[in-house]
Amino acid sequence: MIKLAQISDFHLFDDPSVHHYQVNVADNFARVISYLHSIQAELNLVLMTGDMAQQVSADTYKLIANMITSYDWDIPFFWLLGNHDSEVLANEHLSGNPFVSSLKQSYFSFEQWQVVALDSTVFPSRGEGQLTKDNIAKLEAQLSASNQPTLLALHHHLLPYESFIDNYPLKNSQLLDEVLAKYPHVKAICHGHVHAAHHYKYQKVPCFSAPATSYQFKHFCDDFEIASIQPGFNLISLLDNTTVDVEPIWL
Repeated sequence: MIKLAQISDFHLFDDPSVHHYQVNVADNFARVISYLHSIQAELNLVLMTGDMAQQVSADTYKLIANMITSYDWDIPFFWLLGNHDSEVLANEHLSGNPFVSSLKQSYFSFEQWQVVALDSTVFPSRGEGQLTKDNIAKLEAQLSASNQPTLLALHHHLLPYESFIDNYPLKNSQLLDEVLAKYPHVKAICHGHVHAAHHYKYQKVPCFSAPATSYQFKHFCDDFEIASIQPGFNLISLLDNTTVDVEPIWL
């Protein structure tokens, strides 16, 4: 069994005292990182599925790096971009141990599973995602190279959440449909973006979203609402029988 923590949507500022929607997002992030450090002996990987920054600045990414590297880690932090992030700044400041950029290394292979990243960001962006032919080609190349059971990770959601977040969708998800039909060893998909723990099936593949470390959105409603200021993350177990168990952890 492979176990990983999926953390997402930190929405941090360069000043850790700043509140966003009346939430101290840095304090919430610190609680999550502290908890992960306490259980790191159980983990093989920390998967970061984007929207790390709310204020896009070098100091914000330095803060993220410092908050994580204030602890000693024996596991990698594998990060993806979200629509709020900067590729240049993330690559510059989230590099070196324990960080691994999915833009430079698109997958992690374990004895029985692989975790493959798919970049769904497009810049400049109003929040929506888009798959490029180049990114789809990279995904297909990795899925062709290895028939290991695969967890696919991206930032954007794949089905409507019947809320404001559907104004910022993955615009051309049909490109992914073709890949999933061709490569049945993609056994599960995980994403961020929606600030909620939710399970559904996409093209018959189990799909789940991560709670945000910052705050949670209310979905299946007409108006924008913060559902909770409690931070959370997903604890994901990739089982030997090629199924996936996902447990949202609330702190």
